[in-house]
Amino acid sequence: MTKTIRMGLVGYGLRGRYLLGMAARQWDGVTAAGICEILPDSLDQARKDFPEAGHFADIDAMLDAAGLDALLIETPAQLHAGFAVK
Repeated sequence: MTKTIRMGLVGYGLRGRYLLGMAARQWDGVTAAGICEILPDSLDQARKDFPEAGHFADIDAMLDAAGLDALLIETPAQLHAGFAVK
């Protein structure tokens, strides 16, 4: 029996969308459950690429609503710690 892992992503840039896509499409049991992105055009693209996921412009809203098991943080390096401690 495979456990479903609800994966979230902060930062839907090139690297973030690649890694989430790889995880959700190639690893058994991983689903894209939440995507957080502050740029409206990138968030719109996330809606098209992963319509099954929740889409958020605020990380706290995503963490409260998406029921995540794991989180990819794909933001500029200086922002990682702030997201990781949440």
